[in-house]
Amino acid sequence: MSTTLSQTKNSSTRRWGLTASPEKAFTADDMLDAYEQGKLAGINHYSEQLKENLLRNLNKALPEVERFYNSLPADTKQFMMLQIASINYFQVIVAISKEVFFDDEKCRPIYESSFEVSKRYDNINISFIPYQDKESINLESLIADNYLFVYDLKE
Repeated sequence: MSTTLSQTKNSSTRRWGLTASPEKAFTADDMLDAYEQGKLAGINHYSEQLKENLLRNLNKALPEVERFYNSLPADTKQFMMLQIASINYFQVIVAISKEVFFDDEKCRPIYESSFEVSKRYDNINISFIPYQDKESINLESLIADNYLFVYDLKE
């Protein structure tokens, strides 16, 4: 047996009424607008929280990475690049001279020093690439890998 609109109207809808005058009542459109505004406010709030956390983590990591880089002998280092891997994890590539990079005795203290940084700050990973001259490094490839921040790049 199917229920028709007239049967429904005559029975149950008579029991329903507005508690406020129609001018003060919320429509379905009002409810949807409020939902969309709340959703956008939540997204904006979440985005601000992410930005604040990223900046806080970055402000903790950068001085330590700079300190490490600046502790290297001047004739060893060329530049470093930073990648934001996640909101609280950073990859760093340091370009060092190929003579040092391929010499275990010269490179071991640098590796040990970078390992100490990574132990103190588990959100920093430091790796190295050999540098001979400008043509030996493909900066476009590093940028394509999201190494977007460069430090001490010599022209």
